[in-house]
Amino acid sequence: MSQMHHHPRFIARSVKEMGERSFNGALAYAAVAVLMYFAGGVAEAAPPVGAAGLAVVLGLCTVRAVLAHRMRREVGDGRWQSSVHDGLVAALALAWGGTTAWIANHYQYGPETVLGYVALAALAAGGSTAFGIRPRTQVWFLASLFAPALVGTLLLPDALGFTVGTVVYLAFIYKDGRQSGNAWRKLVCTQLQLEEAEQRAVAAAEAKSVFLATMSHELRTPMHGVLGVSHLLADSDLNEDQRRLVATLQESGQNLLHLISDILDLSKLDAGRVELDPVAFSPRELLDHAMKPLQVLMTHGRLSWSTDCEQAWFTADAHRIRQVLNNLVGNAIKFTHHGEVTVRATTVESARGLRLQFEVRDTGIGIPPDKLDTIFEAFGQASPSTVRKYGGTGLGLAICARLVEQMGGEIGVDSEVGRGSRFWFSVAVERAAKVEQPVEATVDPASLPRLDVLVVEDNKVNQMLIRRLLERDRQRVTFAGTGEQALAIAQRQRFDLILMDLGLPDIGGLEVTREIRTRDSQTPIVALTGEAERPGRREMTEMGLTGWLTKPLDPERLRRTLLWSGSADAANERPAPRTESQRREPESSSLLGGA
Repeated sequence: MSQMHHHPRFIARSVKEMGERSFNGALAYAAVAVLMYFAGGVAEAAPPVGAAGLAVVLGLCTVRAVLAHRMRREVGDGRWQSSVHDGLVAALALAWGGTTAWIANHYQYGPETVLGYVALAALAAGGSTAFGIRPRTQVWFLASLFAPALVGTLLLPDALGFTVGTVVYLAFIYKDGRQSGNAWRKLVCTQLQLEEAEQRAVAAAEAKSVFLATMSHELRTPMHGVLGVSHLLADSDLNEDQRRLVATLQESGQNLLHLISDILDLSKLDAGRVELDPVAFSPRELLDHAMKPLQVLMTHGRLSWSTDCEQAWFTADAHRIRQVLNNLVGNAIKFTHHGEVTVRATTVESARGLRLQFEVRDTGIGIPPDKLDTIFEAFGQASPSTVRKYGGTGLGLAICARLVEQMGGEIGVDSEVGRGSRFWFSVAVERAAKVEQPVEATVDPASLPRLDVLVVEDNKVNQMLIRRLLERDRQRVTFAGTGEQALAIAQRQRFDLILMDLGLPDIGGLEVTREIRTRDSQTPIVALTGEAERPGRREMTEMGLTGWLTKPLDPERLRRTLLWSGSADAANERPAPRTESQRREPESSSLLGGA
């Protein structure tokens, strides 16, 4: 705590506090001086001496008030200001002490003397408390205030009792001021320590979020190679046993990718960097798109879904709703060995507005009552045996809870061990008009144009994979491993398409893109990135980008990019709008979730 007294912020706050107290104290001094001058008979008894004393006191009060005001406003200059302020405080206290001594000697034990000492006692009490935050100032103040008064009192006949009482009062005032100052210093030190602890906690949370986001991004790069090579293997001539091995490799890679996406989502939610993207959607279609891929996982029971708003359309972040559903239904399937999982969507009108509520019921193992309060916390799985038997990290439900909260909704669970669970969540929605969703057919490789493609990618494995994917579709490929190489190649040769990795080792991909755009505004430039969240069309235009492909590359999306880039008006148009299910790839949730 003592070290905190030398902390710059403590000194600044002390100077400011003393300035605020002194400013008010200077005004009080001036008021008392005027009162004593006119009410104490000083003007009649000794007009020249009284007028001179009043002028000195008022002058010192004015200078002190002005300096105290500057101390409040200009804390950075507080050191020299407080030193000058100490001198003014001592001078003002000496003036008051001298005035009181003169009154005592002039009026002996008259009412004027009593008035002078009452004023002196009041000023001593208030000033000692004000200056208790700075012991040196307090000592100078009390010594200057009482020294002339004590001398003046000793000159009075039979003044011993009066002198002793003054000394006792001085000791009391000094002790009280020190206690007040110590209490103030402890309070300020505690406040500063709490503020610094809060700043460290915020910095640590931000550092953790940045670390998780960076690690998740970096992990996507090798995953790009694993899933890409496994995809190429699956398309080659393999026997049945080899195909099973490759399928297992692909499934394990996808599960790992979903886990990475969960970590990335959690870090973004912690950092407050997840933004909602409201779109018009149909609950019927949303359930169909979300549930059909999960049906294959329900090997020992039945998965069914329904809604009471078959023809209705709403506006909300359909992608995030689907992400929550994937986690909840994935968990229900994982923990249901036999029986069924049912999903239902209903609309609820309330005082808070229109809400869309989803309910996921299962007949699985259930959740113990003592775990229901922690089930939505990060890494809060039901028990260690659950982790060993079913796997998962405990991130899925934590992500669901935070996403639902961000969408202005609520999430909850009811469960009984051995009889299943009921998870439900609601989100705020608005009614919308029906939107026709475009259907994109699979691209025929034979229909693809032959393009000159510049690929800016520093990772050797990714280079090999992208080369295989593009050359398989008869594209002419040129590679650049750094931003400098990309700028030099793009200056020498014109390309039909540029695939730009955003995480280059020397110059960032966005900087390279902006530099290319200074002399070429036509060539499509598509980002290659591990970021699962793609920016809006306006943001991409400002970046100089034409499109956005997420690693690991989806061969079908790459083919659609090639097909569009080879069209006659690719330089003047953006790719066709994507459906809700294509809005962000890959899905940032695990099919198997993780309770």
